[in-house]
Amino acid sequence: KIKKISSESDIEVSKLTSALEEMNVVSKKNIAARETHLFSIVSLISNLCCQKHQLDKKNIEISGLFEINKTIISTMDLRKVLMSIVKAAASTMGVKKCSIRLLDEKGKTLIMTTSIGLSKEYLKKTEIRVGKSIVGKVVKQKKTMFVSNIDEDNQLEDAVRARKENIASLLSVPLIFQNRVLGAITIYSTKPHKYSQDEIALLCNLADQATIAIENIRLFVLKREGIISITQSLAETIE
Repeated sequence: KIKKISSESDIEVSKLTSALEEMNVVSKKNIAARETHLFSIVSLISNLCCQKHQLDKKNIEISGLFEINKTIISTMDLRKVLMSIVKAAASTMGVKKCSIRLLDEKGKTLIMTTSIGLSKEYLKKTEIRVGKSIVGKVVKQKKTMFVSNIDEDNQLEDAVRARKENIASLLSVPLIFQNRVLGAITIYSTKPHKYSQDEIALLCNLADQATIAIENIRLFVLKREGIISITQSLAETIE
């Protein structure tokens, strides 16, 4: 073909060959440049999607904390406040099951105080001894613990009951106020899941909100009872 073009155009074969080689080099360079540009665009889109995902998670977290604070401000009803916290925790953490257990007066047993997404059958066993099962150990050791897969972990005291409840993994955080443990907040997932540091930090933030609310309400009740007691004493004195 080159010879035919050469004869028809009266251009030397060597010059045509050289020109074609240069064109091939330019073409390859263009393709490489376009590929590099395309990879840059894909990387940029990926980064933007990642940033959007992080912003969405942060917005959900802020929304959850806002709802908790709004409830704390509007009522001194502990059950309402705790229910607001478990709902916010479940929504924020992307799960359907969450519970808060508080220590009894003796500090030896954890009582199921508030929950969402757990069946009546599962809630029949409302008490957990401190130091037993995951939640009990969380309270005793005052540290966060999780189980990524209950089928591969023997720390859960009643794994059979958990499986019936369709619980595959859980994350539990102690409720601590001024080094005094009050109980624990726990989220449950229906699938095996290894909890990230961000997820643990988020539930810890919610736990902090819960402890502040519990302590504020406790102080409010003590103050109210104290005022009532003083009023009664004054009334008795006057009589």
